[in-house]
This record gives sequence, structure tokens and C-alpha cells, in this order.
Amino acid sequence: RRAKAIHTGAFVWGDSTEADFASTAANQFLIRAGGGVGINTFNPVVPLTVAGSGDYDSLGAAAIVLRNTAANKSWEWHVLDSGAMQLADFTTGATRVFVNTNGNVGIGMDSPTNKLHVAGAVQGTAFVTTSDRNAKENFQSVSPRAVLDKVMALPITTWNYKELRDGRHIGPMAQDFYAAFGLGGSGTTITSVDPDGVALAAIQGLNEKLESRSQKLEAENAELKARLEKLEELINKTINGGAK
Repeated sequence: RRAKAIHTGAFVWGDSTEADFASTAANQFLIRAGGGVGINTFNPVVPLTVAGSGDYDSLGAAAIVLRNTAANKSWEWHVLDSGAMQLADFTTGATRVFVNTNGNVGIGMDSPTNKLHVAGAVQGTAFVTTSDRNAKENFQSVSPRAVLDKVMALPITTWNYKELRDGRHIGPMAQDFYAAFGLGGSGTTITSVDPDGVALAAIQGLNEKLESRSQKLEAENAELKARLEKLEELINKTINGGAK
């Protein structure tokens, strides 16, 4: 109703709305559909709903491909048959962003095991880690001296990642760290909060060790001072007695 293709090459489709719906330039394809537009579905739930199933490069897939003709590059939004969603580099067939049905998001990979799982390096200005006491449970005290001893025995080397070109790094191997402290979820990863806690505990352990040594030295100094005072007293008595 009241659809008006008034420019060359324009196609205008109007629903039953009692109002003009007209082209504004040549070669347009315009749709006014108050009930939504459905592709492969008779029940659109938003203005444009695309339904289907199959692989990302299937004509029957629930997907939309955006192609830039100047760059000769195509990207695709796709809902997989598993219910997961991916943003794929359609030109190369590589997954760039993957959202699983449990809410886990993968960047550069399609099997995220955490809320955000990145295959590669992550760069940022600051990373805010939740450390609220109310978000934690099963508290257990630690022995700072024992942690210090484990840190002293922990192999530390410099190295570089095989798949990254971001220079050299320094730190322990996840296998050694897990064997020493049993922290984190596996022997191949280190949760970033754990080395911080280990370092703080080791500092406390070193402080305890220094304080203990300082107290021992103070006691030895006090003993030596007392002995020296007695020796001085004895010498003075001897000298004074000889003078008489």
C-alpha cells in the first residue's frame, strides 16, 4: 500500500500501513514490513530474521555474509547447528570470534573453556581483577616461610612463545609452578592472580626470616655488650686496686 518506486531501478515493497513509502534514489531495494522480514522463516522475530542450518559456507545456513568488493574480503555472522555463534573470515574459512551456548567467548578459537578465552596475546592499559572477599570461599592460611622456600627452589628462566613475536619473557613453567603450589586448574596454565599471591607471601616469608635473624643478632649484641661491661668493670677494679 502506497509503495512508490519513483526512481530508475528502484523496487519498493510496502505493507498495509496507510502512509507513503517511497524510494529516495535510483537502484534502491526498500521494504516496509511492520511484522518483520523473514528469510527461510515465516515467523520473523526482529525486523530481519534469517533462518537455516548447515556449515558456514552453506546456502541454507543461518548466516549473513558481508562482502567488501574493493578489498575482495568477506565476513560472516553464523549460527551453528550446535546453537553457538561465530564471526568467521569467510574468505579464509577461519573463526575469529566464537560464542558458545554457555556464554563462553573465544577469540581466534572455537572451543573456549572460560568466559573469555583468547588464542594469542592480550594487550590493554589495565586489567581489573575481582578480589572482593565476598566473592571468595574456603579460606586457608599459608606459611610464608614455606612459600619462600618453594619460590627459592622454583626454576626461573627466560624464553619466548613459539607462535608470538613479542620478545622474550621471564618466569616459571606452568608444570613447575603447579607442582610446587598446586594452584590453578591445570599444569599447563598459570592463573595470573596466583603469582601475585605467591610473591606477596614470599615477601612476608623473607621479612619473617630477616626479622628472626635481626632478633638473634640483637640478642647476641646484648649478650656481648653485657660481657663487655663486666670485663670493663673487672678491669677498672683491677686498675683501681693496683693504684691503692
